[in-house]
Amino acid sequence: MKKLILLLLIISINSCYNNGDKARLNRFNNEYKESLSNFKHDFVSYFPKKLDEGFLELHDMKLTEYNNAFIYLMNRYEENVYDSIRAEITIRSIASYVAGDSCLLVINKYKTEENWYKKIRIDKSNRNLLRRDCKKEEFPVPNFYQTRFLDNTTPCKLPQDFRLFVLEAKRGKYWDDKYLYGSQNLPTDWKHGYSKGFAISDKRKIIIYWFSIW
Repeated sequence: MKKLILLLLIISINSCYNNGDKARLNRFNNEYKESLSNFKHDFVSYFPKKLDEGFLELHDMKLTEYNNAFIYLMNRYEENVYDSIRAEITIRSIASYVAGDSCLLVINKYKTEENWYKKIRIDKSNRNLLRRDCKKEEFPVPNFYQTRFLDNTTPCKLPQDFRLFVLEAKRGKYWDDKYLYGSQNLPTDWKHGYSKGFAISDKRKIIIYWFSIW
């Protein structure tokens, strides 16, 4: 009888945890759908349709006076699923970079959790870095300062085990002016534009989906 009571208690506890997890995931899915709805469908059509148990983080920001509009979704996958998605990413991407590449062209490179609401003025030495020959062929990628894996030793703020894959990046205005911010620390030919793609880690089996427009 005691064993039966213990078994029923364990089942009841597990049921509560499962229901709590489902409620949490449902809540995040509602937030996720709302975040996606802030962008044109074409901008974010490659994002997952909904969140599952592998969901880790969601960050988004609408246009402000000092920031571009963006959305990042971070998921962890089982190895076989990760490998399948990674293979497709490799085929579809137009460029790939390691997180520690000193020539990365990073959107709002100098933004941090402390100064994201401020206008960043770039000094002459940093402006000269934008003119380096290696940057002329690069596509812009995000500054991932908001993620749990913040690493200040790399230009994009992701750890060295991450690789960035650019799915698409274009110069120019691709949205109404009221949604565009303009770049503070990109070369003049990238004053406006957008970038979308993935940051992946084979070590962690993590994929970050990103879209950024300025």
